[in-house]
Amino acid sequence: MQDKGIQFGFIGCGQGGGKIADLFARHGYKAIAVNTSPVDLAALNGIPPEYRIRIGTRLGAGKDPRIGQEAIRTDAEKVQNVIEEYFYYEVDFVLVCACLGGGTGTGIAADVLEISRRVGLSTGCLATIPLLSESLEEQKNALKGFDILSDVNPTPLYLVDNQLLRLRFGDQAILNFWPNANEAIVGLWDEINQIPNRLSNMFVFDREDYFRLLNTPGCFTPLRIELKLDGEEGPEWLANAMREDVTALLSENNFEGECSRVAALLVCPENYRINAETVELVYQECQNLTNAPTLFRGLYSDPNLTDSVVLYLILAGLNPPNLRLQAIRNKLQELSPEIISRLNRPVTTNFGDELQDWDTPNPLPAARRSFAAPNSSPTVAQVSNVVKLEEERGDTEADALEESLSETAAAQEKEDYKVLTMDQVMNLMEAGTTADSTEYDSAFWDQFKLNNKKR
Repeated sequence: MQDKGIQFGFIGCGQGGGKIADLFARHGYKAIAVNTSPVDLAALNGIPPEYRIRIGTRLGAGKDPRIGQEAIRTDAEKVQNVIEEYFYYEVDFVLVCACLGGGTGTGIAADVLEISRRVGLSTGCLATIPLLSESLEEQKNALKGFDILSDVNPTPLYLVDNQLLRLRFGDQAILNFWPNANEAIVGLWDEINQIPNRLSNMFVFDREDYFRLLNTPGCFTPLRIELKLDGEEGPEWLANAMREDVTALLSENNFEGECSRVAALLVCPENYRINAETVELVYQECQNLTNAPTLFRGLYSDPNLTDSVVLYLILAGLNPPNLRLQAIRNKLQELSPEIISRLNRPVTTNFGDELQDWDTPNPLPAARRSFAAPNSSPTVAQVSNVVKLEEERGDTEADALEESLSETAAAQEKEDYKVLTMDQVMNLMEAGTTADSTEYDSAFWDQFKLNNKKR
């Protein structure tokens, strides 16, 4: 990090914050990732494995910030030890990165801030606001997470609105959207952090100036404006062009333009003959638009620029984007009753209520059901015969008949099912037809034989 003005360390909280911190690591900064999900941690390539800290025992937080809070408070000592080991001697300033709306990042960002302060490091926060298209639960989590962050007062609080990134990169392929959006955040921060190391024989923005901006309470945002040169500009042209772009950017970010401190860093091509009047008009315009009582100036030349001028505008001590946050709050308040009623709605499971006779027993006796098991117990008729015999002949004959029926039932239990061939069935039918009616019911067999021939 020799070319960096300030030696930043980044702690990524949750999935989105971890990806931002991982991108900072690939830009040459020290970074740590803290997450409840081992899968999210495994996807990070820039952060060394020993500095990807898994907290808790779950496989994620399921968009529930309470799970994140429980996990970080259980493993706070483990996180503190890694921060102290990796950051304490080589990092000037720690920035905690979190995407508000999820479970882990929203739940642990404030605690990670406090842990970093406990180590003795200057600490701020980079947080994102979810897209308008994201779920209502994520919008609610974002508001609650912002309230919790406000309680611990991160200095500074760099608040990024993902909706603005969508307007800027939304026409790109989905695989490129988030990488390019994250690169816009990380790349701009890295560009500005290289300026304090640049040499200049004009206005210099040094490390102490940058530290003072970072230690200003309130919201913090860096802006980059690039204007093409055509060689026919007058002294006021640059200031007027800057005014239009600065006003548009402040309006997009829902800032009213009032801040405590501002840095205006102008970078021009080496061969561009800019006069003093033009530069002073640019600085004056920046201070008027932001109403900042303190203005840090920087004027540099860059051999890589040929036909454009770049203005880096760093605003510190801003109020939060209240209009954007209030719009989320209003939407949630309007839809809360509907959401609550939907959550409390019982699931319909009584699909059989309209079916009649659902519990009516089968009217056929078990012996007549085609799906019944073979009936090994005495029939009703057999039992009634036993009762009659007890009344007419006395107990002796009745006991003998009852014993005979029991032996018959036992024999039936031991006897297996027999599979008859068609010839055997036909022989039985013939025997039934010619047998004595007292022994067989010939009418039944005649009908059975007739039906069998029809089939």
